[in-house]
Amino acid sequence: MSNLGRLGLNPQKGTMPVLQWMPPSMLAIDGSYQRTIDNPASQKLILRIAKFWDWDLCQPLVVSRRPDGTQWIVDGQHRLAAAVLRGDIQQLPCFICNYPDAATEAQRFVDFNRNRKALKPLDLWKAAVAAEEPDTMAIIGALDAAGMHVHHSSNNHSMPPGAVTAIGALQRTVAKYGVNVLQVSLMAIAKAYEGQVLQYNGTMIGGSVAIVARECGDATALDWQGSPSFSSLIKLLGGTSQRDWYEKIAEVKKQEPDLNFQRAINKCFTDAWANRGREIVAAPPPPVARLAPTIDIPRKPEPAPAPKPASIDPLAKAIIEKHGIARPAGAKA
Repeated sequence: MSNLGRLGLNPQKGTMPVLQWMPPSMLAIDGSYQRTIDNPASQKLILRIAKFWDWDLCQPLVVSRRPDGTQWIVDGQHRLAAAVLRGDIQQLPCFICNYPDAATEAQRFVDFNRNRKALKPLDLWKAAVAAEEPDTMAIIGALDAAGMHVHHSSNNHSMPPGAVTAIGALQRTVAKYGVNVLQVSLMAIAKAYEGQVLQYNGTMIGGSVAIVARECGDATALDWQGSPSFSSLIKLLGGTSQRDWYEKIAEVKKQEPDLNFQRAINKCFTDAWANRGREIVAAPPPPVARLAPTIDIPRKPEPAPAPKPASIDPLAKAIIEKHGIARPAGAKA
């Protein structure tokens, strides 16, 4: 029973393709609408497909059979290039569609890529966990040792303490330095920000790994964890908030615009590690000038003033002069 009317679905369009095996030499690529594969990213992808060719992963190529009988790749040029590179792939599975011209092929090329939803890192992570891929299981072991886990959502604002979302940083660390370096780095972060939401977990993982990888290799990382330097790392990380670390990295990036963000993280954290414990010692204050002590020098006592001669009453003076009476000593005439 059809659901077209009930669900409001449109009628089918186009014609059903034919599944056919085709030799790679009979397939061509129209550069007028196809992406160029002459770039490092495409060349790396082609080499990876060729090196690890797996028929279980080889989906049919979409091929346009033009009115002149030639076959042109609409979707699948990287698989075609990988098959040609190997030289031992004699046939490729193809969906053969009858498109009238290159313009129709170009439109189908746009439709294929527009309607294709790219998988997010979290989607790939969940699939890798289900497949029990060795590197993925090693990362889970390192996370468990630090009391952490990958959050079920990529939304950092809904994370509980101990959850991380930087799957790419975890995978790059294991690929470049090894799982032990990752485990020690995660344990330092867990102790530095115990009980806190790791909202900047990608930044913190990158910075912690840069320091641990500088101090030790994967073979000695677990032993280094018991050293005083590991305690210094915890103190260095926790002495600055996650947000402040992020702002410091932004400042490094501003000063050195040619650095990408990961290199700015490495520089910011390794510089802080190299300068740890170097406190600026302030110059001693200048000595305070002291006044010479005051010495009390005894002085000679001032001589007492001579007593003023007593003045004589004018009447008494006349009597003295008349009768020849002597004046009192010191008396003024």
